[in-house]
Amino acid sequence: MSQAERGHTSSRCGSPPLDAQIVSVNVDEISNLEYIEEDCNGNSPKPHILEVTDGIRSGESELQCNVEILHPKTLVCFSDWCLDGEKFCWRIWMTIGYLLAFGLSLSLIVLWAYVLFPFQKPRAGFWENWIFNFVAHPVANYIVARAPMGWFMRQIMWGLQSARSLRDEQRQKITKRLQRSLRWVPLVDSLWCATEHSIFAGFHIFPIPFATVLSCTPAASVSMVVFYMVLPSEVRTLPNTLDSLKFTMCTWMGYLTGFIAMLFYTAFFSTATTEVQLAMSCVVAFVEWFVMKIVFGLGKRWFVPEHLMREMRTAMRLPVIIFKSMVLSEAKGLLVIASMILPEVIAVFSSFVMVVIDLTSESALRLAHLRSWRQLVRGVHGLFHNLRALRKRLAEIHGNCQQITLQEFRDARWPAQEIHLLNEVSSSLSTIVMLEVCEVMAPAIFVSLLLCLRSNTFLAQNELHFMGLAEANFQESLIRNGYSLLLEAGMLLATDLFSRRTIGLSFMSVLRSVLQCDFSFWLSTLSTSYVAWLTVLVRHTGHDMKFEFLWLP
Repeated sequence: MSQAERGHTSSRCGSPPLDAQIVSVNVDEISNLEYIEEDCNGNSPKPHILEVTDGIRSGESELQCNVEILHPKTLVCFSDWCLDGEKFCWRIWMTIGYLLAFGLSLSLIVLWAYVLFPFQKPRAGFWENWIFNFVAHPVANYIVARAPMGWFMRQIMWGLQSARSLRDEQRQKITKRLQRSLRWVPLVDSLWCATEHSIFAGFHIFPIPFATVLSCTPAASVSMVVFYMVLPSEVRTLPNTLDSLKFTMCTWMGYLTGFIAMLFYTAFFSTATTEVQLAMSCVVAFVEWFVMKIVFGLGKRWFVPEHLMREMRTAMRLPVIIFKSMVLSEAKGLLVIASMILPEVIAVFSSFVMVVIDLTSESALRLAHLRSWRQLVRGVHGLFHNLRALRKRLAEIHGNCQQITLQEFRDARWPAQEIHLLNEVSSSLSTIVMLEVCEVMAPAIFVSLLLCLRSNTFLAQNELHFMGLAEANFQESLIRNGYSLLLEAGMLLATDLFSRRTIGLSFMSVLRSVLQCDFSFWLSTLSTSYVAWLTVLVRHTGHDMKFEFLWLP
């Protein structure tokens, strides 16, 4: 378990997510785990759970710890193994319920921001579009500004819990203050944009040309600065706070780079030939990989915990996934469609493989220093040996849990290595789960939005105000996004089967635990991507998708 995860720790299964509370834990007991945990600088040694001799480390001589320091997601996931744990059918229904609630909440946020309120045509003027300027756009800016603050706060919690100079009461007080700031500081973004648009309107400029560049992005940056300024002094003086701010801003810039790349991608994709479309998809995949390589290289330099960087990697992939669902109907040929969908499928599979390699740490070390084919064969052999040992160890934990009740599970003292292993497995898989969820949600949300805008109800009033959506091939968009949805759902089930076969853990159980414990964090992250996507498309924000720049003198 990393120090960042200790910031999420709760003594109750199914407790609120990280950005909702911090529960007191025994810091002295946690500090005794330093030999297997991340130090205060963020250095994270691998969990030594496996040995070459028999593949399993004995727990008899290990430090015994209370199960309360398990991550809440881990408690939700693994407590089902107990004698009185929830029944299988109930867990399935709970997973479906959380997934539907997540999708419905995400849809309502997207519709509420830009579809529910009727807009006038942009050429009608600034004051005639008061609903957009003073209601819809400020709401959208609030949603967008809250996400990077949530990312920053998630890192602050990690530093907060690793600060041994703070008492538990201080941590709880600081956390409540951070929660209040996270609710009101995004309003700075809304006020900034409303004021800036009003000033431009005074000079008879409406809409603002490329408002996301001239208005939205500066407003989000200013609100981040305000959020940093209102941090308690105890937080600002922590050694990792400034580095966390740097990493968050770099992640935000990489996130916006993805939007810029996809803006050009969608602007020229429909008119390009088959070969050019294929090349564009490859270029986008390369840009996505290159930006993330830079951002996460900086993250390692600033000692950001690995599991937090995995969360940011998932967040940065969202714009690409969302924009691709929009132009899927314009793809010319099966090869182009495959080039748009398969990279995301490969990303999920490769992420899962890398998690397995990370968990079998000795194999990862050997695979990183290969010098010959013989070493490669030995490394792969060691990987499978340790993988079998990992599965065996989890099976042993599973068997032990099946013999005790949930209360006995919570009262027990477990070897530190086992607690570390369970937390590593839960933390590593959670980001892959949410990447899968986003890939399932992207075509579903796009189809839902398209149906609303093409309906005969009041929701259809804004259809002509969205570039690309009004011109979209309705029937073809439904068919291809339907196929994409089925493919991604099938991929989710295939990943679940692969997870069961490799490490003996159900992917669906991890999905339920993530949605139960981190619902608000991931809802904020995904809704930001969808709202920012529609902000780019709505004509009232002055984006010229043809890039003719007719507004220049």
